[in-house]
Order: sequence, then C-alpha cells, then structure tokens
Amino acid sequence: MNDLNNSDLSVLRGENERLHKSVQELSILNDISVAVSSARNFEEIEHLIVRKCIKYLNVEEGVIMLLEEADDSEKFTTMLRTKNSVIDSLPYKLDDQLMGWMLKNKTALVINNFAEDNRFNIGKNPDSQIKSLLCVPMLIKSRMIGVITLFNKINAPFSEDDKRLMSICAAQSAQVIENARLYEQESVLEKLQDEMNLAAQIQSNLLPRSPIKINGALITGKTLPAKIVGGDFYDIVALSDGEAAFWIGDISGKGMPAALLMANIQGVLRSRTIMDKNIVDCMSNVNVSMCENSEDDKYATIFYARLNMTATLLSFISAGHNNPILLRKDGDIEIFKTEDIPIGIYPDYHFNEKIVEISSGDTLIVYSDGIIEAINNDEEQFGEPRLIEIIETNRQSEPEQIIEKIFKGVNTFSQNVPQSDDQTLLIIKL
Repeated sequence: MNDLNNSDLSVLRGENERLHKSVQELSILNDISVAVSSARNFEEIEHLIVRKCIKYLNVEEGVIMLLEEADDSEKFTTMLRTKNSVIDSLPYKLDDQLMGWMLKNKTALVINNFAEDNRFNIGKNPDSQIKSLLCVPMLIKSRMIGVITLFNKINAPFSEDDKRLMSICAAQSAQVIENARLYEQESVLEKLQDEMNLAAQIQSNLLPRSPIKINGALITGKTLPAKIVGGDFYDIVALSDGEAAFWIGDISGKGMPAALLMANIQGVLRSRTIMDKNIVDCMSNVNVSMCENSEDDKYATIFYARLNMTATLLSFISAGHNNPILLRKDGDIEIFKTEDIPIGIYPDYHFNEKIVEISSGDTLIVYSDGIIEAINNDEEQFGEPRLIEIIETNRQSEPEQIIEKIFKGVNTFSQNVPQSDDQTLLIIKL
C-alpha cells in the first residue's frame, strides 16, 4: 500500500463512513422489499421492519401503535413491541399529550432532551426511563393510521438521517397494514415502491452533485436509470497532487441488486483511487474485490481515467466499456477502442493502461450502452454515428448542454418505446 498523508487518510475515512452507511440503508430497504413482496403475513413484515430499525439505529425499544379505525375517540392500541436484546427494561409508554401532538401535526417528532423541550410532560419525571425518542406517523395519503416510535438511542442523539429513514419505513408499514385491512384474504401483499424511492435518493447521493472544475477541466455527468434505481454510475475525484480521477461504469443487471453492487463498487473505487497512485494497480484491486465479493454471474464494465492538465496527459483503462469519444479542438474525432475485459470475471487479469496527449479545447465523451443501444419502434438502435453527430453539432456548447442535447436526441429517437437500460453520460471539457 502506498504511503498516505493525513489529508488522504481523512478523505478516505470520510468516504468509507458515508458509503458504509449508504450500503447499510440500501441493505435494510432491500430486506424489507423482499419481505413485502413475499407471502409473509403483515405482522411478520412489521416485526421485521421494527427489528431492522432497532438494530440499525441502535435503540432500546421500538413500538407500533395503531389508531382504532372504528373508534371516534382517536384511541391508539399497541400492535407490537420489540426490544433491543441487550437491554433489560420495562415497556416504555407514550402519554395522551404526545399522541395528541402526533394526531394534530402528522409529522415526524424527534426529542433528544426532554429537559429542554417544554411541549411535553413525558420524560420529565426524574424516575422516567425515557431519555429520547423518534416518533413517525404512518400515513395513507393524508390519513394517519398509527405511529412507529423508537426509544432511547444508545450513545448518540437521533439525527435527520434517522428521521428520514424511519419516515420511509413508516410509509411502508402503513401501506402493509392498509393492504391487510383491505385484502384480509389475500396471501401475497402488493409490492411497494416507497423503499425504492429512498434507494434512488441514496444512490443519487453517491454521484457528484454538480459540475466540477479541476485545473481548467470542466467535468460533469448525468444518469437516467431504467427503473427507480439502476446499475450505472460515475464519479469525479480531485486528487491531492492536482490530478483528477473520473470513471463511468455499468453493472450487469438492473434494479435493487445492481444498485447494491454499484454502491459497493463506488466505495472500493473511491478508496483505491486515493490509495493507489497507479491506475493499473487501482483497477486490479477493484477487480479482485469484485471477484471476491460478488456472485459469479455479476460483472461491471468501467472506463477509468486520470487527467493531468499540467502534463496535458490522459491515462485510462477501458474495462469492457463502450468506446469513449474524443472531440479535438480542431474538429477531429478520435475513438478509443475497448481492449480489456469487464471487472469481476478473472481476479488475476492484467489491465492495460493507455496514455494520450490532450490539449485545451478538447472534449471527451464517455457513455454507457443504454445510450447507443436505445431502440425505436422499428427496433433500430440509436447507435454511435447519431451520438457523434450530436456531439459535433454542439461542440461549442458547455458539457451540461451537450448532455441534455444527447438525452433529448435519444428520447426523440426512441419515440414511445420504454427505456430498457440505464443511460449515463460523462463529459470532460478541457
């Protein structure tokens, strides 16, 4: 392993912590999604949701309370209560004052210090065991049918991320209960989509939020998944030596399984980019990691590059990915043919680095196969020639404008044919 300075270590630790949390959240949502789509009864699913949240958020107790449907008194009854297995305590109870607040406001409530919160009496009694809580409503449209409450987070306060995750879980719980009420004789519950929306948000957080300018190079990208979440990804990393690393990848498969694998590969790529100064070493380590930690039928194509504007050099490896297009300042087009195989197939494979000279005014376009393989009603593919035509026509435009022109061109070409594959673009303008 190469020596790392304190700045590199700090960046690496921060990236690892954020990605680890994202993967954990995706895993929880995947487990819940599988349970919801299975033939389990709704009580088993609710128990699973609460157990997952107790374990992930590290709290002492979780409880689901339902609002009596046929009772005008707005009375809550406990549906289930689950405790942290390592905590020995009496059941925690919510008072009418707090439940009245939930009925009125129908929004998530976080209390980390009852002594500083004058709204409620609960928890202020010196003998009370309730120190903190997170209470989220279970809503069907605007109608509240119950609440999920977590008590006493261990060694930390409840955070906005906790509230966001629990709100999604509460929405799932509410829909499961509503389905059970409407279809008591049904053995299979209708598949839910709420967890996919959060998964898409988590996945979006793993991608660059805005165009990045590094040493005069403007780098930006965009991805459009075929489903709510997808297996395409890209990233841009500014290195401490003034270089910029960027990549685009395409995971085999679609949907949640591809999204989970994508999150893992993004984490490994970011870590190895900081640790490995040589791109061959970087890709080799990423390849070994995927071979060891994914199923045999899973692989990923990746275009990985490092840009040195001082030396005006672009070094890259194209592991089974689509051919990048380099539009020179004078209008010439260069296409770099793929020579290496995708990662995740052979752990001992040796990747080949290519180095090309670049200059100010050049534009590099990297894309996933969902762009050129988009089809129309005649089952004709969009193809590389149409892509090049759009690039040449808009050569003077900014990267974001070129990206939008390409997506618009693909959409117009496809007419009413549904998108069948993730579509991603990454453009580097020097």
